[in-house]
Amino acid sequence: MKRHLLPVLAIVAGGLLAAGGCSSTATVDNDDVVKQVTDFVDAQLGKPDKVDCPTLDAEKDKTVTCTATVEGTSYDVKVKVTEVTDKEAKFDITLGDSDSSSSSTSEEATTSRSTTTRRSSTTTEEASATEDAGAAVAATDVAEQISTTLSEQVGQVPDDVTCPDNLPATVGAELTCLLTDGPDQYDVAVTVTSVEGTDVKFDIQVADQPN
Repeated sequence: MKRHLLPVLAIVAGGLLAAGGCSSTATVDNDDVVKQVTDFVDAQLGKPDKVDCPTLDAEKDKTVTCTATVEGTSYDVKVKVTEVTDKEAKFDITLGDSDSSSSSTSEEATTSRSTTTRRSSTTTEEASATEDAGAAVAATDVAEQISTTLSEQVGQVPDDVTCPDNLPATVGAELTCLLTDGPDQYDVAVTVTSVEGTDVKFDIQVADQPN
C-alpha cells in the first residue's frame, strides 16, 4: 500500500506573551506553546499522549525543542520565534524525527546540518534568483525545492510538483503550486520571506486538504 504524504509540513503559530517573573524578560505563555504543538502533532501523527515544552523567550529566532510522545514513541518538535509584537509572538513549529532507534538519530543529524543553510528545514527554503529570470526564482527551481523538502520530511518523493510561474524575488511575493500525491492534488502556498542579492528565501505551506 502506498503511504500518502502528510499534507502539513509545518505551521506558523502564535502565543500571548507572559512576564518572566520579576525580571523584564518576556516569555511566550507555555500553555499556548504546548497547545499549538499538541494540535500540530495531532494533525501529523495522531493525538499525543504527552507534550513537554521548555520556556520559550519572546525574542526573534529564539528556539526550543519540545518532546511529544505518541503511542510510546518520543518525537522532537522544534519551535522557533519568527516575530514578536507588544502582546504576541509568532513561531514556526517543525516536526523532527523520533528517538526510538539509532537510524532516527542519524536522520536527525542530517536534518540539523540542513538548517545551517536554510532558515527552516521544512517551511523556509533558499534559492537563487537570476537576472535572466527578471529577478525571480525559476518555477522549476521552486517545484524542485518543494519536492526535496517533502522527501526529507516524510521519506517519499511526491508524484509531481508544478508551479505555474516564476517566483518574483520580492519579499511578500506569493505563488501557488500544485502537488500531486497519488489520486490527490494539494495546493502549495509559497511566500518570499527575504531577499539578499540573488539569494531568495521562501516559506512553503501545503494545504491541509486535497483539492
